[in-house]
Amino acid sequence: MDGESGKKTQLEGLILSVSAATVLSLIHFHYKTVDGNPVPTIIFQDNPSLFRAFILSLNFSFFGSFTSLTLRHAYPRLSKCCMLLAVVSITTGFGIILFLTIPVCFSSARQYLRSSF
Repeated sequence: MDGESGKKTQLEGLILSVSAATVLSLIHFHYKTVDGNPVPTIIFQDNPSLFRAFILSLNFSFFGSFTSLTLRHAYPRLSKCCMLLAVVSITTGFGIILFLTIPVCFSSARQYLRSSF
């Protein structure tokens, strides 16, 4: 195994592990039913559509990295496409989390600064 193939395997394994661990950790959150669907109240309480988009991005990242690992030797071009799907999907998932958490962090910091002075 050459160095580039080893780096790809590490990235695919990392994406596979992170997406699986994130889905498994979502099981432990408190849920509220919104429009007949469970939505975690910790981050996605006011945004059930973003929760669905987050779940889809995790599914696609898991699928892309697993398929890329499986098909690497038999179909290298298809494996690269699946890896691209995994990278774009996991990046989208993290973007959704950042989109929801950064405004909360800034508003909390602003409130802290106002109360301090």
